[in-house]
Amino acid sequence: MNRKLPLAIAISALLSSAAAYAGDAGPGREDTASGTTTQDQSSDSMSKDAMGSGAQSESTDSSAMQSDTAKIKQTVSDTKVTGEIKSKLLADSDTSGLKIHVTTKSGVVTLNGKVKSAEEKSKAEEIARGVAGVKTVRNHLAVSSQS
Repeated sequence: MNRKLPLAIAISALLSSAAAYAGDAGPGREDTASGTTTQDQSSDSMSKDAMGSGAQSESTDSSAMQSDTAKIKQTVSDTKVTGEIKSKLLADSDTSGLKIHVTTKSGVVTLNGKVKSAEEKSKAEEIARGVAGVKTVRNHLAVSSQS
């Protein structure tokens, strides 16, 4: 029995849940867990202070919050990409998923570790390129007969 497959399925399910949790409940969006719609409370207070000096400060705070939200979404997306690649490497009988280290930063995937053959190195890169959200793959896998 292939032990890699249940682990790969568990990792995929966990990452999908995390991505759904982080990406769905933004201002003015429906929270899929509770079915309620959240409101952007900062817009109400900004319109009340629009005539006062507080409007510029709140606008700056809102921009910073949007920037932080974008960073969080990118991190969740990168984590999901990494998990999906790792799951596929573990599920594939032609790759040593436990010996291949995968990192993702802004859609750029880096593969590190040792593999047994040039074919395994190519297969790992092919798997990584096939995942949605991957912009580039940096394949730093070393071919070693001792891996």
